[in-house]
Amino acid sequence: PRTGGDLRYAVQGDLNLTNGAPFTRQQGTPLLVFESLIRYEDSPAPTPVLADEYQVSPDFTQVTVSLKSNAVFHDGSPVTPDDVIFGIDAIMDPEKYNFSSGGQLKVFASRVVDSTVIDERTMVFTFDSPMPNVNDFFAQLPVTKKSTYAQLQSGDQILGTGPYMFDSWSPGVGYTLTPSPNWHDDRGPYLDGIEVI
Repeated sequence: PRTGGDLRYAVQGDLNLTNGAPFTRQQGTPLLVFESLIRYEDSPAPTPVLADEYQVSPDFTQVTVSLKSNAVFHDGSPVTPDDVIFGIDAIMDPEKYNFSSGGQLKVFASRVVDSTVIDERTMVFTFDSPMPNVNDFFAQLPVTKKSTYAQLQSGDQILGTGPYMFDSWSPGVGYTLTPSPNWHDDRGPYLDGIEVI
């Protein structure tokens, strides 16, 4: 791909950062801002995104994840297991975090019976029974910074790990994204900026 240029496009409706962003899709938070641990590309086998290692146990009851050493948020702070676990906690107990619904991921999240932090980059998730489709959960679970979640909801500090970060937001009008200087992937970002109206 060639680098440079700005993308400008229109969406129906405005951002809704108070209804479970980024954990629920109906609020329309840009996927270019938030990433998951893994994703699907050309096969059913997961491709690591924020994960350096991703291992599902043979009986599908546990997943061990080690984060990339260069996985950082837009402000340069490291992604931690606590940030990943926070997403599951928020989905399971949305009222605790001041939103109304855990969305479609709540069924997956409800199967997690234990989340253990092994070290500053490694965590183990245990499920209540075998979950052969566990990759679907972690491919959809966006990671955001636990300590600034209240600021995300107010629109004051929206921190993800994706190739683009929020530059400005005018409620009811639109928002702009700029390339993140801290993105962990050396394949981009390619665009100079994105404007959504």
